[in-house]
Amino acid sequence: MTDPNYDLPPEDMKAALEYLYGPQPINFGEGFLHHLKANPTLLDPAPVDRDLWGRAMRHRADDEVHSCLRCGNRADQAIIAEPPGGPRFLDLCFDCVYWLNGQMNDAEMRPW
Repeated sequence: MTDPNYDLPPEDMKAALEYLYGPQPINFGEGFLHHLKANPTLLDPAPVDRDLWGRAMRHRADDEVHSCLRCGNRADQAIIAEPPGGPRFLDLCFDCVYWLNGQMNDAEMRPW
């Protein structure tokens, strides 16, 4: 059984995000890279096609085992950042995602 909240067709997901946030893409990962002081070239590459990101992040977080970039505990969140070298996965635990959200200012959370 699929969850309709997570399995929207790509065109519906894009329309929903544009309705909520405007036409510019949200890239929380850029702010996360800055606060983690992470070198993106050392991170695993993510799919280039944005339409695959939702499923790729869920699969990586739910079906694979990775360590959190910040604390080393098991990551249960996967985020994609788009640094100049191409999309990269950021593997984080819930606590570190929460901490990072608290570190980011409004400009980083809403880059437009």
